[in-house]
Amino acid sequence: MPLPHRNTLALAVLALLSNAASAADLASLPRGDVAAAVARGATVVHDYGTFAWIRNSGAGVDEAAAFSLDLGGRVFDPLTDATARASVYGKDRALRMVQFDGPIRAEWLAALAADGAAPVQYIAPFTYVVWADAASLQRAQRTSAVRWTGDFLPEYKTANVADGVSRNETEWHAMVYRGAGLDATALRASGASVTARAQIDAQFDIVMLQANAAAIASLAQMPGIYAIEPVPRDGGLRGELAQQITANNLGPTNLPVPGYLAWLTTVGINGAGVKIANVDGGIFDTHPDLVGRMLPCVGDTCGNAATDAHGTHTAAIMAGDGSSGVNDANGFRRGLGMAPGASLIEQVYSPTFTQAGGMLKLMRQSQDNGAYLSGNSWGPAATPRGYDADTRQVDVGSRDTKPDIAGDQPLTYVLSIMNGNGGTSSQGTPDEAKNVITVGSTKAQTSAGAAIAAFDDISSNSAHGPALDGRRIPHLVAPGCSVDSAASATGYQTMCGTSMASPQVSGAVALFVQYYRTTHAGATPSAALTKAALVASTKDLSGKLDADGGTLGHRPDSKQGWGRLRSDWLINPSAPVLYFDQDTRTFDNTGEDWTTTVAPSDPAKPVQLVLTYSDAPGHGLGGTTPAWNNDLDLEVTAGAAVYRGNVFAASGYSASGGTADDRNNIESVVFDPAVSSAAGALTVRVVAKNLTSDALPNRTGATDQDFALVCVNCVSQPDYTVTTPTLAQEVCTTTTTTANYPVQVGALMGYSDPVALSLENLPAGAAGSVTPNSVVPPGAAAIALSQLGSVAPGSYTFALKANSTSGIRSRDLALTLANAVPAATPLTAPADNAPNVALKPTFTWTASAQDDEYVLEVATDAAFAQIVYTYTGTATSATPTTDLASSTTYWWRVRPSNVCGAGAPSAVRTFNTLAAPGDCGLGTVATTVFSDNVDNGVGGWTTTAGTGSAQWAISTARPYGGTGSAWLAQDVTTTSDQRLTSPTIALPTGQSPLTLQFQSDQTMETRTGGCWDGGFLEISTDGTTFTAIPSAAMQTDPYDGTLGSGNPAEGKPAWCGDPQAYLRSVVALDAYAGQSVKLRFRMTTDGSQGRMPHGWYVDDIKVQGCGAPPPDAIFANGFE
Repeated sequence: MPLPHRNTLALAVLALLSNAASAADLASLPRGDVAAAVARGATVVHDYGTFAWIRNSGAGVDEAAAFSLDLGGRVFDPLTDATARASVYGKDRALRMVQFDGPIRAEWLAALAADGAAPVQYIAPFTYVVWADAASLQRAQRTSAVRWTGDFLPEYKTANVADGVSRNETEWHAMVYRGAGLDATALRASGASVTARAQIDAQFDIVMLQANAAAIASLAQMPGIYAIEPVPRDGGLRGELAQQITANNLGPTNLPVPGYLAWLTTVGINGAGVKIANVDGGIFDTHPDLVGRMLPCVGDTCGNAATDAHGTHTAAIMAGDGSSGVNDANGFRRGLGMAPGASLIEQVYSPTFTQAGGMLKLMRQSQDNGAYLSGNSWGPAATPRGYDADTRQVDVGSRDTKPDIAGDQPLTYVLSIMNGNGGTSSQGTPDEAKNVITVGSTKAQTSAGAAIAAFDDISSNSAHGPALDGRRIPHLVAPGCSVDSAASATGYQTMCGTSMASPQVSGAVALFVQYYRTTHAGATPSAALTKAALVASTKDLSGKLDADGGTLGHRPDSKQGWGRLRSDWLINPSAPVLYFDQDTRTFDNTGEDWTTTVAPSDPAKPVQLVLTYSDAPGHGLGGTTPAWNNDLDLEVTAGAAVYRGNVFAASGYSASGGTADDRNNIESVVFDPAVSSAAGALTVRVVAKNLTSDALPNRTGATDQDFALVCVNCVSQPDYTVTTPTLAQEVCTTTTTTANYPVQVGALMGYSDPVALSLENLPAGAAGSVTPNSVVPPGAAAIALSQLGSVAPGSYTFALKANSTSGIRSRDLALTLANAVPAATPLTAPADNAPNVALKPTFTWTASAQDDEYVLEVATDAAFAQIVYTYTGTATSATPTTDLASSTTYWWRVRPSNVCGAGAPSAVRTFNTLAAPGDCGLGTVATTVFSDNVDNGVGGWTTTAGTGSAQWAISTARPYGGTGSAWLAQDVTTTSDQRLTSPTIALPTGQSPLTLQFQSDQTMETRTGGCWDGGFLEISTDGTTFTAIPSAAMQTDPYDGTLGSGNPAEGKPAWCGDPQAYLRSVVALDAYAGQSVKLRFRMTTDGSQGRMPHGWYVDDIKVQGCGAPPPDAIFANGFE
């Protein structure tokens, strides 16, 4: 018996939930915009409460862009990409991939795990690397939210391998999935030797290997290997005047003046009680300005007797106390750091950083020695490598330096960006980490120590971002060129570099931690809150110069980040600052939100809000693959306008509207004083837009994310909230004619004025009331609807209106009514007994009266005992996310239902799917026209050279299947035109589809959008004149692009996998049926780089037709 009531999604969701693959675009729309979009013809794919994932809204991006992955040096939609369909691991457990069709729900991950596919690592957009066997992956495909599944291919694991191979690297780091159980013996089977291994977190170990290029290629094929990269070889190291610039202590001529220590004394903050780990080359720790700041260090990364001018310089910038009393010629105290009351712990970065797990080990020992933060004016690599394994380790440690121990042991990580000398993306590693504070450099003084007025210009040495995946770095800048500091056992020196900028930020962090503890009852701020406070204390450098001498625009950008640090704003703010740390709210699921209300303290000043969050560790693969995981959005409502984080107008202030930032874990809204003062109350909202990963591994839950928020020039504004836990109701009026909605009225900051409650826009014939109709917050009420039997069946929206002294609120509620079960649903497509149906057919049916939800079932038998695809939803169409089997008969039906119960199922229809490329359809059999597996010699083939001397030859180096022979045209370093011509082949008629099939392994020089060297197919019908077989004939493995300049076949489309393991090519030959032809495999190279000794391997060549099956011999002469 059906229940009289059933809670459902809001009206917009009831309008249509669709999986239709032909939609124009996809977008995330706020709850308030959904109904209008649906009215325009959009459909709701998934509803998350506070927002919905909408198809065909006209406000989003096309489907291919929304779901395209950036892996293996390619950007592709895995649903349509031929390479993504490659299967390399067989049936056993391996690293594979699952892509969902929208922002992630926690229950989807639980379903994956229940199906035997353990989520390992998130990769944007909406995709997971999982550990699963083929059967588990097949089970996962049946989940309606799964869009695509496939193997995690070897080329996805090797973004930075080419760099190591080019310099003959022999030391490598491999990320190994811990659940795979790969031991040293298994790894050695590839030809590599294991020298060390370290656990990074619950998912991955880092293994240090000795290996050549061949062994690395073999390792990439192993199912449990996640990523491989060379050990970095190009990394390494990256007074008072600069501190006065940061503190904005300037004289009448706008130049810094002496007196920093006196200013700190006035403020009452000097960094006391805060420990800083200086990770560098060593420290002259007996220097007079440092000896009183040094603490003992325990661990094998400690500096001990190590001494270094660079490390001494950075340490004194952080926390030198100026005890020597030495001033420079202009009266500035030498050896006086940003936080002269802080303590220092000395660590050296080398050789630890090259070890397996070395980055995390450095952080662990910093935390072991009591450090709150780690200052790092060095990096393992000096060139951009993307979000690699070293970078990932830093993000792991920022949350928990000891993942193998219960509880969090966090560490704030301050980093100098690479001295990349401007340009674009000139950073090194781990500069692209998400949870660190990455610092660029501004000018400070001349190398001779003279003050300069242009201290807001970016110094020419400083790197520009962005990160290779497009995120903004650096996060802020500070004076770094030049800076005076201690540099020996007793002396001083000016140095220029980003190395000198980040220690100022490290010292400022120590100042802030002491300040926060002083003003918050001894509480220590999280790394995320400290980062937010720093960003909120920066000066916009618009109009100043970048590292290339160009003019800066308004922040944020990938040159100044959020601007130059102002330590006076950080620890001595002129307006109230509200801090909301990570314990304010932890989100568990996509769609959750948190709100508060603030007001400007000084209406004449800007209001700035900064949201930061320590994201879950990214992929660690390197390259351009997006590294963001969870997505939180900052929204602030002022009056009727909504301002989103990181949406700025030309004025530098926030603009209303715009698109939410989906990748940076720093978001800010900065109000023009005229806007914030006119609005009065500002409603601040943080929305969990896409929770994909567990950012809090020591807390129960698979998709947890906390955050920190800073609000400058803000005071708390008392207000009220109205929530309805039930947004929608469905009622079967033959069972009951009433519906109830609970109401909660909340108080913000002690709000206690009465709130009047009423209803608007009730359906015709219905009665309703709110009891009580006036509530003093906090309190509760209830909406009661009655006489629903007098209302026509259908879906309705009505409103709960709340009115109080702080303003009017309105909340839409949904109601759906039915008075009978729905009638059977007429099916429309595919037609009954339809032949040659696509492998991803769109099933459609006609809505019936009072239907609400449909269940579509597709089976391989008429009894529906073997159901292969199920869709449940409100749309009248559905498309499988994975291919049905080719050349197969299927049965399908649809059953409607509503709150009154399930209706009768539709009539059953059947259809036959088309044959896969290279296969023969139902009712036909394959006929081999020509076949050569190359194992028996030349066999009538001829080889010629159109240009150069290189020619095709039979090779045993890399045959298909591992044994026998294959044809090989090497990718030589000279200009060549290598031609392999078949014997004459008579193509029959009446045997369509007629195809050429062969196995192809490619290692050829590629280029962006095309090929430098490549291979292609030609055909001749007269034995003399050859023409290229058109691209349209390639039924699998399409050409990769056109050949570039300098190639003998410039402009022709060609294959150039770099590398591509063996893949079957199927080429349509129906256009040549009835003719005698010769086929020609043609490999052409330019005169520069090659891929010797490899190139284009071709094996198992076959021409096949499809004809009627022969008659059964038993009945050849009929019956007697």
